[in-house]
Amino acid sequence: MSRDRRWRFGRFEFDPGAGALREADVPVAISAKPAALLLHLLRHAGQIVSKRELIDVVWPDTTVSEAAFQSVLRDLRRCLGESGASDRWVETIRGRGLRFRADVEALESESEPAAKTSVDEPWSETTRRLESALRALEDLEQSRGGSAIPSRERSALLVAMARARWAMGAPAEARSLFREAADAARRLEDPEVFARAALGLAGRTDAASVPSPEAVAALEEAIAWLGEAQPHLTVELRARLGTELAGDSRSEQAEVLTEDALARAEELGDEGLLAYVLTARHFALQHPDADARERLGLTDRAIALVGEGRPTDVLAIALQERLFDTLELADGDGFDTTLRRYATVVDELALPFFRWMHRAFSGCRALLAGELEDAERLAHEALDLGGRVGTDNAASMFASQLYAVRDAQGRTGELYPMLREALARPGASAGFRAATAAAAHSAGSPDAEEILTSLVSELDAWPRDRNFLPALAVLTEPIVARRDRRGARRLCEAFAEAGDRVVVAAHGAMVLGSARHHRGRLLAVLGDPGGARAQLDAALEAHRRLASPTWVARTRRAIEELPPPHRSLGDP
Repeated sequence: MSRDRRWRFGRFEFDPGAGALREADVPVAISAKPAALLLHLLRHAGQIVSKRELIDVVWPDTTVSEAAFQSVLRDLRRCLGESGASDRWVETIRGRGLRFRADVEALESESEPAAKTSVDEPWSETTRRLESALRALEDLEQSRGGSAIPSRERSALLVAMARARWAMGAPAEARSLFREAADAARRLEDPEVFARAALGLAGRTDAASVPSPEAVAALEEAIAWLGEAQPHLTVELRARLGTELAGDSRSEQAEVLTEDALARAEELGDEGLLAYVLTARHFALQHPDADARERLGLTDRAIALVGEGRPTDVLAIALQERLFDTLELADGDGFDTTLRRYATVVDELALPFFRWMHRAFSGCRALLAGELEDAERLAHEALDLGGRVGTDNAASMFASQLYAVRDAQGRTGELYPMLREALARPGASAGFRAATAAAAHSAGSPDAEEILTSLVSELDAWPRDRNFLPALAVLTEPIVARRDRRGARRLCEAFAEAGDRVVVAAHGAMVLGSARHHRGRLLAVLGDPGGARAQLDAALEAHRRLASPTWVARTRRAIEELPPPHRSLGDP
């Protein structure tokens, strides 16, 4: 079970991370499925949760019988001391689902004060109102004789409820409702509601490195079905499909889709839609062949279109992307200014997704400053928040930041056993394989030579995506340490077109220094100390602009390692 806060209700306390239930400090035996059911009900205390949603959460991707569900529910009631018709804790709402009816406290840790459960938060109130509206609509439909086909109003309410659940940081429940709305829209033959459900199923604020086949299929179906009947909605669908495909082998298709969406949004003249499409176009251009200044122009235009009014998710996305650009452009002041504004927007929006991203960017700044203890703490906090949000990116961003911390500590070899085990799984990216090679070298493993040789030989086949330059940067260290001239030549050629770019990884969670820093070190291996010094001088200036004493120190060390007269002599 994923890590979660502890919960208190009545005489009970439940720690889902440990799978432990206690009544008045006396342990109560509870197995995994009843514990998962209890956790979901506690997270939504006071709300009616449908049976379908509960099944999707407790048995993901599995078909179960009614008898299995009732058996787990009976087990949970037994653990809570309920018997017969008693429903003191878990109330059955006939035809609707279950509701946890008691007052609940969410306990973050022993040192933090208890916080009221999300029932008292704004999005929970929104969900309650939508549930009331849905219940009233169902009563009205039954009074008119009912129908085997769901109404359009009900489908639209399901979409609204799913959006509220998403905003609360409950993506599994949201996706379940979006699927239900999409199924209803198909039965109703309603392409507009289906399109909105498809957009929700894909998620507007998050795009994983590996596209979701379900999201891609739903978006493509919605585009084909809707046609040109709803041009604004079609543009949003095409833009979102572009961001979903950006991390895939179909990245060229992502650029075509977002470029077309941008042109159509310009024609429609809808500023809100245009701002969103600008952020989608930016996301599709996050690869080494795109100009960071061009991307920065997209985000700044999106921010200007949103204006200074009430913050929106589009403004938060645009600010996130601006943070990425300022890092690539070695603009430390711009990064810090943007991060401060982003923090204000995140506080006002109060959406879990953006709270997670803010913690990750804060960890990046700590890494740049060399504040390694803070960086590691923030990385763990971000992982916890991302796990609650349910984003697929949380683990990869955490792994990147932990690698950066261990690299700065000279301890990457400690990560090799874990990386080696994960490398055995299919589909490992070039960046992940490069990190494994570097860790193997640091650990003194005999496998290092074979992994490095294999990676360098396949370099021409690496996809030129957002992982390309980070993989080169990580691979530079073991190549330089081994004085591998063949590998250095291949990497140096690959870095040639990176120019002044700073290498940024994991959606902005990690900085791997100026590309010129790595090229300079490789040129030194190739016996060109003059060329190396020119590259390292440029990197040193970039790292000063970035306000990163960590990378300034690394580049100075690289200069000191050059032979006279190319090494530093009293440089400031």
